[in-house]
Amino acid sequence: MWLVLTHAGDESALWVYDRLRARSRGDARILFVEELDAATTWTHDVGRGGAHTDVRLADGRRLETTGHGAVLNRLPRPPFALLSAGAPADATYASSEMHAFAMSWIRSLAPVVVNGPTAQGLSGRWRPALHWRALGTRAGLPVVPLHLASADPPLDGGADPGCDPGDDRSSVVLVLGGELVGRCAPLEVRRAARRLAALADTALLGLRFSGPDPADAGWRLLDATPLPDLRIAGEPGVAALEALAS
Repeated sequence: MWLVLTHAGDESALWVYDRLRARSRGDARILFVEELDAATTWTHDVGRGGAHTDVRLADGRRLETTGHGAVLNRLPRPPFALLSAGAPADATYASSEMHAFAMSWIRSLAPVVVNGPTAQGLSGRWRPALHWRALGTRAGLPVVPLHLASADPPLDGGADPGCDPGDDRSSVVLVLGGELVGRCAPLEVRRAARRLAALADTALLGLRFSGPDPADAGWRLLDATPLPDLRIAGEPGVAALEALAS
């Protein structure tokens, strides 16, 4: 069974949930962070035998550690509904504690969690473009030079003209379990992408390359994200996701 953790505006997660549900004949669930409100009851035990979580929602639904299944984790943040019950002066501390708590209970839900929460991001570690390109270079991928300025804000936008996230001169390719999905690529690029995923310690990545066709631009890396649009790889992407839990 798959559990998809996400937020109500994540159309990509809704799409993959529908596909997982269809492929598993209904054996998939989805939970939005907005549903984890002040009426939610939490039980989370951590001991020598591991961690066990029991979450009961106001509408009667229940999430519990079962020892099987898999979680697709796309939560952008912890459920902050409980913060309204505390003193405003404690909000920063409480937010940090809720992030740490979420890291524990999310990982305890199933043996496989794609992408596990980290201190640098609840759905996988977020990195600036410079860090991604440094990892790409270590992995053996060509990268686009990054131009930084000391001005604040950077006079040139902080990067070369092809680095804007919404720029149609770039393209995103999914990496699932270390494999490029949904696009043909040379063997050396696939091997480098596998090394990059290992260095990033992230099972699901969207690698953004320069140019609408990465092959024409020489497969030059711009950056990456642990929250890519899963629809770009279509059914092969869903199959690759399922393979992570097999």
